[in-house]
Amino acid sequence: SHVNGEDPIAIARALESAIEWRHEWGSDVVIDMICYRRLGHNEMDQPMFTQPKLYKAITRHQPTLNVYEKRLIEEGTMTKEEAKEIRDFTLQSYEADYEASKSHTPKPEDWLSSR
Repeated sequence: SHVNGEDPIAIARALESAIEWRHEWGSDVVIDMICYRRLGHNEMDQPMFTQPKLYKAITRHQPTLNVYEKRLIEEGTMTKEEAKEIRDFTLQSYEADYEASKSHTPKPEDWLSSR
């Protein structure tokens, strides 16, 4: 399955299809997500040295979240206030989970998805 990495709904549908396939047939699914990496391949990579033209264009391109949020607001699915509320809630959740992770002691059974 191929999916546009800048279309969150298409990504969600591809993932749902893959889950349904795996549940029904018990085999793996490959999803080919066509997208780009805004910050290179890893922390040490500086793509402006190796691919300056490409990464100059990428830096001018709005992040997917901004594009999708703008689309939802323009089509009337949500307001700017609702979008901000969702962003704030999500960031607060990430921060709370990060803080909680500092005192978490993992157990071996935590790594088994079947439990």
